[in-house]
Amino acid sequence: MKRFSRLFFSVFITVGLVASGSLYDVYAETPDYPLEFSAVMKTEAELVEPAFVEQPVVNTMVRINTVPSTETVGPDMSNHLEIPGIGVYRAVQIVGLNAIGEIDVPATNVGLWDGGAMPGQNGVVFLDGHVFGVFSNLRSLPIGSQFSLTWGGVVYQYRVADNQTYSLDYLSQTTNGVWADILKKPVSGTRGLNVMTCAGQPQGNTYSHRTVVYAYQI
Repeated sequence: MKRFSRLFFSVFITVGLVASGSLYDVYAETPDYPLEFSAVMKTEAELVEPAFVEQPVVNTMVRINTVPSTETVGPDMSNHLEIPGIGVYRAVQIVGLNAIGEIDVPATNVGLWDGGAMPGQNGVVFLDGHVFGVFSNLRSLPIGSQFSLTWGGVVYQYRVADNQTYSLDYLSQTTNGVWADILKKPVSGTRGLNVMTCAGQPQGNTYSHRTVVYAYQI
């Protein structure tokens, strides 16, 4: 009787497991039947979006660097001399006399002597510059060449009338009047521009000669 009861109980449990779909191979790592996708789907109630939580405002403005730039500022080219024939394009600055009474020469730019005429005025605009710098090829500038001087927003055009090289000893003889011609007397017309630089051989702290280009406004 007990054996019959145990057998009946076993059959009852087996039938119940089969009916409920819960019977699987106890030796297998996964069930031997496919899981229904609906078994892992969330209900509609579970899909309700969470309440909106206000987030702090983030400042996305880019801060401007206020540290001064170390980039080198280029020269002021608002006033400049341009001589295409010898590759000159250089800033022009006003110069006076140095400590020993000579017309000063800028280190890298072109000097415009404040004792002569200003561009556009009657008389001679006198320019100078170093032979080992801006005017290294001044001696080769041909007669008839044209060039320009931009000053105060106005472009003045000039043509070369003469190109001469003098010994410094000769120019130092005040009786010959050459200095007066270089600094004050236009070579043609009433508005001239003369350019001077060193030439020849080094002689102490200067050179043995001077090259002068005589030009006139056109």
